[in-house]
Parts: sequence; C-alpha cells; structure tokens
Amino acid sequence: MTPSLAGRPAVVTVAARGIGAGIASALADKGVRVVLIARNEAKLKEVAKRLKGSIPLACDVSDPKGVEKAAKGIEAELRGAPDILVNNAGIFGVSIAEETKTEFFVDTINTNLVEPFLFARSFLRAMNERKSGHIVTTGSIADRPFFTGNAASSPSNSGSRSHH
Repeated sequence: MTPSLAGRPAVVTVAARGIGAGIASALADKGVRVVLIARNEAKLKEVAKRLKGSIPLACDVSDPKGVEKAAKGIEAELRGAPDILVNNAGIFGVSIAEETKTEFFVDTINTNLVEPFLFARSFLRAMNERKSGHIVTTGSIADRPFFTGNAASSPSNSGSRSHH
C-alpha cells in the first residue's frame, strides 16, 4: 500500500509555469502542501490561487544567496524541512564557447548546478535525521551528450545530476 501524500510539505522550484507548475499541481491534487518557488512573483501568486494550500515564494534561483535565504524561509514556514524537494530549475541556451557570454555561463551554472545542490544541502540533514524525504532533480537531454554549441548547458546539467 502506498502511503498518502496528503498533508506532507513539498518544495517545487520554477513552479510558476510549465513542468514545475504541472508537478506542483499534481502534488497539490494529492493534498500536498506545496511551496512554489520562481522569480516571477505575479505568476507564482496566480498558480498559488489555483492550488489549495500552496505557498508562493519569489526567489531568483540563479542567485546562491537568494536560494539560501529562500531555504531558511521555507524551513520557517514549514517548521522544518519539506518531505519532498523537486529541483526543477534549468537554463538551456545554444552557443559555442567563444560566443558564450560570461554572465550567461555563470547564470546557467548557478541555476542548473548550484541551485539544486544548495536546496538539497539545506534540507538533507533534517531528512537524514528523520530518516525520510525525497529529492527529485529534473533532467534534460543536455545532461547526457555534450552538444556542439552547448558550452554552458551540457556541463552544468551533467554536473547537477551527479551530486545527489
């Protein structure tokens, strides 16, 4: 028998649209209390209105200090670590190395590699202490082969899928 998810807390990053909003919706439909993370506060609030019991929290996941601040806010709001963490953030862009802007490369590394690590690290100790919790990091086809002209996404996606 599968245990009920009802009432359990979860965090979903980039939950204001696309796959993240779909994951958050599916969890909320099961009675999960979902903390929605994304940059766009207005879109987050829109999604939160549709998902019973959800909590919108604006955060730029490419900013490590912002992620750390959000993780502390999440623990305060939930009175502890979530039972479920879905690292869904990801940047994908195509450009060859010599044409890749440094800012784009850094944002991609921070979003695809640093963000999942920081959120996981923030909640892992509590999950280990209570001997329960789930961390899911969504992937991309870019985390398998290195594509020509994919100087930032391939290395960042490959690295983010190897540290859990």
